[in-house]
Amino acid sequence: MNKKSLAIALALAAAFVTGADAKEPWLLFKLADAQEMFPSGISGHNAIVGTYVDTPYGVYRSFLRTPDGSVRNIDPPDSVGAFGIGINLSGTAIGYYAKSDFVTRSFIRDTAGNYKTIDVPGADLTKVMAINNDGAIVGTYDTAGSDSGFLRKPDGTITSFAPPASHLITSLDMNNKGWIAGTFLDTSSVRLSFVRDRQGNITVFSVPGTAETEAQRINDSGAVLGNYRINDSDSSTHGFLRAPDGTITTIDVAGAKTTELGSINYLGQIVGCFEDTANAWHGFVRDTDGSVIQLDAPGAASTCASVIAADGKVAGSADTLGAFRLNRKGWKGE
Repeated sequence: MNKKSLAIALALAAAFVTGADAKEPWLLFKLADAQEMFPSGISGHNAIVGTYVDTPYGVYRSFLRTPDGSVRNIDPPDSVGAFGIGINLSGTAIGYYAKSDFVTRSFIRDTAGNYKTIDVPGADLTKVMAINNDGAIVGTYDTAGSDSGFLRKPDGTITSFAPPASHLITSLDMNNKGWIAGTFLDTSSVRLSFVRDRQGNITVFSVPGTAETEAQRINDSGAVLGNYRINDSDSSTHGFLRAPDGTITTIDVAGAKTTELGSINYLGQIVGCFEDTANAWHGFVRDTDGSVIQLDAPGAASTCASVIAADGKVAGSADTLGAFRLNRKGWKGE
């Protein structure tokens, strides 16, 4: 992509057209009122959902990039701010938002633009965190200052869950088989991770010898992706991959000061970002053979890859240039 086409795209505040999707490995897009954009979900049909920081107020708002290349705000009506969280194969998007009462609620948005609010009965706040292709949703809810997890089935039935000795659940993900992975603080404020199977059985785990373990994603094979810190005084993070049999492998980019893993697809391809010794941030893809490919969005001061689709398409942040989508040929060099 040349500088002229990039400048035109940013000036029009629109994504590149579908034809460009087929020709260009790197696609950058940005809403007119966005300072930065942070993709958090990508579907197999090339739809991307996420959050952006608006101008001039710095309010967090949700966005959707549809397969035709258009990008739009998807904040629910009457909201004062929102976070776009995930999207499934059918194009159903989820997120959470606040109205003028500043109570956190969650939303489901279908492909026709219709919204449905999710509130766990009796909860002070409700945050969705993942949706699978069946339309099942996981998230957290707060009651009297204590967070629990919930699973909302496609028929609307809600089931609560929490790991043993959990005080606060901080992250959750769910695969298409209904398995859930997440992170929680126990009653001693130690950050641990867990896996919950379809029957509701919970297995708590941590990376041995570390101060905190934070699970981020679980793919359809049951592999769990996350990050850990060795001790409380060390600000550097390291990535890990927990295999379905419980084996844990550290994943760090060679020579990096810190590595942060973001997502894993069903093939086991992983994306994330790392900080080099010059304090610059780069995105990367770790392929199934263990090879690591560095990603730097054209013209961006920093790059972070946050999500990867089943077909290898990657989306992430490109600093003040907005967000990017990179096709598999772009990072495989095919």
